[in-house]
Amino acid sequence: MSKLTPEERKSLSNTYYTMRRRKDVDVCDSWKKYSNFEKWAIEHGYQAGARMVRINRNDKIFSPSNTKVVIQPYARNMATQIKKLTGVDPMKMRIKIL
Repeated sequence: MSKLTPEERKSLSNTYYTMRRRKDVDVCDSWKKYSNFEKWAIEHGYQAGARMVRINRNDKIFSPSNTKVVIQPYARNMATQIKKLTGVDPMKMRIKIL
């Protein structure tokens, strides 16, 4: 199992707690223990800035069989360039970059 950088660990933790706070969806019983969720995310290629997406949006549960890791390299690269030019990190501001 690959290790996460401090940035990735913080990003994954934020993603997890955002998922848990949502009122319209929940996480499966095994993911209610953060270490199980973290292990799954690492095994599925999680990196900072990635999103967790439900495969079947009608299923209101995030689970190993209904979740995929979506990596947005272009958005992340664009965010890095914006931060270099302006000193502002758009990834922390929740600005969607297309």
